[in-house]
Amino acid sequence: MIAQDLPRPPAKIVRTGSDPPKKTGFPKSTQASASHGIFLMTHLSRLDSFPKTNPAGFVQDGQRWLQGRGFRWIAALASIWVSLNAAPSLLAYTPDDPEVIQMVDRGLRFMEKGTFANNGELVLCAYTHFKVEHDESNDLVQRGIREAKKFAEEVSRTQEHKSHYESAVSTMLLCEISPTRFRSELTKFQRYYNDTQMPHGGFGYPGDQLGDVSQTQYAILAIWTLDRNGFKLDYNRVSSAIKWLMLVQDKTGPWPYHGKVPTNNQLMTQEKTSMSMALAGAASLLIGGDALRVWGETTIDDDTGIVGLPKAIKLYKEDNNVERRKKARMPKDPLLNAVGRMEQWRKQNPETFGGNLFWYFYTAYTTERYESFLEIAKGLPADKS
Repeated sequence: MIAQDLPRPPAKIVRTGSDPPKKTGFPKSTQASASHGIFLMTHLSRLDSFPKTNPAGFVQDGQRWLQGRGFRWIAALASIWVSLNAAPSLLAYTPDDPEVIQMVDRGLRFMEKGTFANNGELVLCAYTHFKVEHDESNDLVQRGIREAKKFAEEVSRTQEHKSHYESAVSTMLLCEISPTRFRSELTKFQRYYNDTQMPHGGFGYPGDQLGDVSQTQYAILAIWTLDRNGFKLDYNRVSSAIKWLMLVQDKTGPWPYHGKVPTNNQLMTQEKTSMSMALAGAASLLIGGDALRVWGETTIDDDTGIVGLPKAIKLYKEDNNVERRKKARMPKDPLLNAVGRMEQWRKQNPETFGGNLFWYFYTAYTTERYESFLEIAKGLPADKS
């Protein structure tokens, strides 16, 4: 589900080098901000378990626990996520509600004062902040830019344990601000993903032989971001990742944490399947399919961010990859069939809140991402809730 049409405060011009001037204030689409925050924090932070609580009170309990553990800024991100993706038990808030607008603003102010366990978290919070306010001059955003540039230098030399996640959120931050000015850094991230893709098509931790569905999701998301910003890509790599994902789907529908490729190309029983990995695998298929334009010429965000430009007018972005995509065409039915198998499994195995907020937010992110791209694949209007 894509959170859209947040009311805007009075706009002001923010110059971003050779890029068109952008306005600050809430962008039309904040689909990747808060929920990216919750999901990636679970990878970038060293958290163990969250307290048991009931669904109606999990936000308050989780915030108190996180504050006690020194992760108060995650509680702020949790508030934003709940605001944009509230469940019926939380009165089904939408982004237009004054309470939501206030919570988002308070969450951003809280992050501005936060401390971070590592620099990947800092980049992520900078991305979240910029997605909402589009203010490159903000100190948190500036700090995030500096760290993202450092990550680009780091991955040009080596792969660290969390490089896939750090590279992905750095790619999203720099592309969101200016793919023109940060082309050098973004090209390094592109090369990094080319160099670290495994022979079977998936992505994983350094030294692992099996592909990791969670890491593959973020690699595909970063590659998709580069695609949407005009970088010249090798789309055979995208189709290779998609084919790996389809091969390692469990025969009953979900995806595992680590995928074993069957020797006879027939789906098999996989180990350690879960709802979060099921959604991550399906989302990755949909995101990769969009990079290949399997779903047609889709529009992800109608807001240009340019002051005074009517909504009916769209900025033209030259697609440098039309011919390249033709070399990696894929039919949509196999992808949708795989997603359909997951949906059947999901109906038979509904997610329940087991008292662990760590996994709640982990799954919440993948749900948002999956349903956002499912809307895109099916040509449906964005659900504001």
